[in-house]
Amino acid sequence: MKAKRKWDRELALLIGAIALMLVLLYIGVEAILTHSEDIIREDIQNQALQIGEEAPDFTVKTVEDGLFTLSENRGKPVILHFWATWSEECEVELPSIQRLYEEWADAAVIVGISYWEEARVVQNYMREQNLTYPVGLDEEGSLMGLQYKSNSIPYTVVIDASGVITHSFHEIGEGAYDVLSGALGE
Repeated sequence: MKAKRKWDRELALLIGAIALMLVLLYIGVEAILTHSEDIIREDIQNQALQIGEEAPDFTVKTVEDGLFTLSENRGKPVILHFWATWSEECEVELPSIQRLYEEWADAAVIVGISYWEEARVVQNYMREQNLTYPVGLDEEGSLMGLQYKSNSIPYTVVIDASGVITHSFHEIGEGAYDVLSGALGE
């Protein structure tokens, strides 16, 4: 009986030690992951495009199966709005982008860039949301992530008629129309 109690006590200590090790392991892994995310975020922010820089040129396939090339739109200001169908924050801004397209079509180029999605998904979403402005496809995320150096959406870049970045915004929200029309009007 004494041997059984001793064994029970040793088993309880072993289980306690294992539980403690698992908790410490979880805390260590969580700290490493959090630190890694901070380093990546800081690295991207340090590399972010700067106001006054020339906007990187690119060509993307559009949801209408055409092509959009940024440099072909020199002579008018351009708004690039990076978004995704799965983002609630993007959904808030999309009506403002549609309104900008409708009201500024003669004076500016308004184009959405769908992030990391297939054309079929974007087309269905645009139909459901009554969105009619042109949308390019960044199916691998390389345009936004590598060329425009952003790690979050929605992300909007305003480019002047000569191809220079004048503004960039992350998550403008419901006031996107006012903010972006103000940026175009400057």
